[in-house]
Amino acid sequence: MVTRAEKRQQQRYRLARHPDGRVFLRSAGEECLIYGIRDVSNQGLSVQLDRALPVPSPVEIEYRAPKLALTLNGMVAWCKEHPDGEDSGYLLGVELFCPQILLVAFRDVLAVSAPEPVVPPVPVVEGESAHPPLEAPAR
Repeated sequence: MVTRAEKRQQQRYRLARHPDGRVFLRSAGEECLIYGIRDVSNQGLSVQLDRALPVPSPVEIEYRAPKLALTLNGMVAWCKEHPDGEDSGYLLGVELFCPQILLVAFRDVLAVSAPEPVVPPVPVVEGESAHPPLEAPAR
């Protein structure tokens, strides 16, 4: 079994831009608003949500693109309030049961990042899509 510390040392990938499709998170039959994808790793992904979810709880990550649709099952591994305060929502880590599928689906938009991401997710501007294009990380 991989420990939490070992998981944190695994390579993380940022999205240089938003994938061609849309990404949704479902929990207890409800679709949760994703403000941004923080990173993707060999274990799962980290996202910014507008609300907290209990740890552990089962979730589905759904990716819909013009030529591909995936639904991946996982568990909430951790959830914490965003460091910028209440208005920024929550950061959520999802451990996926088959994370490599997501890495393959996002292969054209991934950029290698440090183990601890330093660039916050792109915020959603009211009236825009919940899945805005993501910018390349600052260097």
